[in-house]
Amino acid sequence: MDKFNKLETKNNSIKVKNLKRKYSDLFVYLVMLYITCILVANIAAFKVIKLYSITVTAGTLVFPISYILGDVFSEIYGYKLTKKIIIGGFVCNALMVLVFTIAIKLPYPDYFTNQESFALVLGNTPRLFFAGIVAYLIGGLSNSFIMNYIKIKSKIKYLWFRTILSTIVGETLDSIVFLTIGFVGIVEFKSLIMMIVYHSFTKILFEIIMTPFTYKTINFLKKKEECYE
Repeated sequence: MDKFNKLETKNNSIKVKNLKRKYSDLFVYLVMLYITCILVANIAAFKVIKLYSITVTAGTLVFPISYILGDVFSEIYGYKLTKKIIIGGFVCNALMVLVFTIAIKLPYPDYFTNQESFALVLGNTPRLFFAGIVAYLIGGLSNSFIMNYIKIKSKIKYLWFRTILSTIVGETLDSIVFLTIGFVGIVEFKSLIMMIVYHSFTKILFEIIMTPFTYKTINFLKKKEECYE
């Protein structure tokens, strides 16, 4: 009887431990924002915008936010969890493209006159998705890996150094892969090179400007998540 009571007590303690929350609600909201930025960037990337002599895709408007969040995730939650979030973004992207592809192929009534426009924008998604997901995985994972590698393996503990260096590598790789796969044959080679340069520069500059905000977010989350460890 004593053994049974001890076993039941142990099982109950395990259940209580498993029910204990590990992350704050804010973590969930940040992941939601991260995934949203990834999805929006892939759709908006079809639109090319020109500001003075600088030509970039509209995806640049939101994609840098995902890299800042990637830095936050890597610093607070580590590379393993960040990798899961990145892979989760891939799954969400895949589902989005699948739905768009099916929606384009399905029959439609005569009064729906926007089929061509719908297919023009979203029908290009598979190519951009492939370009985006390859670039996303290479850039996102390299960004997170470098952040953690420098923190753990080197004596350089400055957060600003890690965030900026990881962004330079990650964003440059992302821009090269995405724009090459997504726009080769669509734009001239010279324009493609300039787009890569402008994309990389814009995203890196955005990361540098937002460094104080990244610091504040990380410090806030560190305090917030201490309650759930």
